[in-house]
Amino acid sequence: MHYEIRGIPDSSAPPILFLNGLSQSTLAWHPLLAAGLEKHATCLLVDLLFQGKSDEDEKFRSFEAHATDVYALLQHLGIQRVVLVGISYGGAVGQRLMQQYPEVIAQAFLLATFGEKNPFFNFIGAAWKQALLQGGYPLLFDVMLPWVLGKTFLTRESEKIALLRSDKSAMSPSPQRLLLLMEATAKSSESFYAHLQDCPVPTQVIHGEEDLLCTPEMGSGLRRLCPKGNLPACRASDTV
Repeated sequence: MHYEIRGIPDSSAPPILFLNGLSQSTLAWHPLLAAGLEKHATCLLVDLLFQGKSDEDEKFRSFEAHATDVYALLQHLGIQRVVLVGISYGGAVGQRLMQQYPEVIAQAFLLATFGEKNPFFNFIGAAWKQALLQGGYPLLFDVMLPWVLGKTFLTRESEKIALLRSDKSAMSPSPQRLLLLMEATAKSSESFYAHLQDCPVPTQVIHGEEDLLCTPEMGSGLRRLCPKGNLPACRASDTV
């Protein structure tokens, strides 16, 4: 499993663990680190299996298995506790990490993620899969964009779309890998919230008001059932 350790190497604070969204790699976090975070913290960036520079397997990997992989990596590196930052797919893996290994999570930030799936969510996922099968990642990008970025971004920041398309294409897994990552979502439980009812991890749940896939309502549900969770919404914004 590919990982990068950046920032302050000997910080006394727990490292910040970053888990990518579906079609991302560790490259997605580089601008955030370059903006100043790496001057103040130790940052551990991870490509889950099938993402970025990590290996792949013959079969899909469940969110629970991804979480076990991450835990094994932390054990290998001798890291006892981390601050978890997971976005979308990475946030779903992060929830399993919180549930299975709460002792290693000092604090969690779950961004634009999901702990339940309803028919609307599943329909979008099925449409994304068909877009990938019919037109590869370029078509998938065009189909997924309005669902995750929202009207405000697409209206006010339309000149950035070409650059975003180029950046995302450069870091996206192959269609075969993406299909296996998508399978983990499709075969995950319809609701994971109940598993977090006794989770002791202080958790910040962050959703954009215009995110049509991982909606603020999903975040509210997660916050209500996570004993130490709260939900600041990003007004009229995406959270990518």
